[in-house]
Amino acid sequence: MSRHWTYVKSDTDSDLQQGDVLAPTKELRAILKKVHPHFLNPKYTAFMVLSQSCDLVRRGGKDCSAHHIAIGVVRSLSEVLDKFIRTVCSPAVADKPVYLREQKIKAIQLLQRILNQNEQALGLFYLHPLNDEEDSATPLVICEACVCLLRVSVALRAQHYDVLREARCARLDSQFQHKLGWLVGYIYARIGTDDWTRDKETQREMEKQIKQLLGNSTVPTDNSPMWVDQEAIEVAQAKGLLVPNASLEEISNAIESCRPAPVLEQAASRVEEAIQTLAPACDAEVIRKVVGCLKNDKEFRRCLR
Repeated sequence: MSRHWTYVKSDTDSDLQQGDVLAPTKELRAILKKVHPHFLNPKYTAFMVLSQSCDLVRRGGKDCSAHHIAIGVVRSLSEVLDKFIRTVCSPAVADKPVYLREQKIKAIQLLQRILNQNEQALGLFYLHPLNDEEDSATPLVICEACVCLLRVSVALRAQHYDVLREARCARLDSQFQHKLGWLVGYIYARIGTDDWTRDKETQREMEKQIKQLLGNSTVPTDNSPMWVDQEAIEVAQAKGLLVPNASLEEISNAIESCRPAPVLEQAASRVEEAIQTLAPACDAEVIRKVVGCLKNDKEFRRCLR
């Protein structure tokens, strides 16, 4: 299998560059043991150079301009996936990777962002499995889908430059080097402003502002958009009620007239019809009470959500 298109073959004598993937060689592990033994954990399958390439160039045989070289840790995506899925999906079972099927689209969108190198908030850089038959001497430390955790890094003195270069096992293609540099810059060069969600009061204020901007009515006010049901739109279109040049008020009235009854009301109506069909002699007042009890039953209401 040839090298994946996100990588390029690197000259073993070339200088380090941002995006170079490093294998945890014996020499590199010896350095980490002294400065940060935590990163000796086998879960860190590789490392990646995060420092800018311009600071790593050794011109005219001189040392590079960087005094320290930052390397980020690389982990198997499958091992950290559940942790990151929890940032977009709520588990259906506590402490277990069990999620509602309706939320799967959020996990799909998350993985799309990760694979396309667009997951900025979590600080992840995707590394495709490195199967390089063109270079049998290259240690295959990226044997499965991995991610570099850009927020988890360690700075090593530039005096270890040669050890890092000897540990290099892959190099990103230039366009992905540029994307890595942008993502690193996004994380560490952001302006530190307070979030609206810093406390309950500002959270409520933000929710009020969103509600004011987006509205919650079928009638738009103060330039806010109008929110309607898909089913009501389809019915109104089928009935020819959405005529050209109609005003927003006319459109709103047309859609409102086609709005389906709430699910609870629809279910209660079906139950009432079923009882009348199966037990036609049943007293109407009894049916009304049965339907009323069902509508107030918590389990029944939960099933209709």
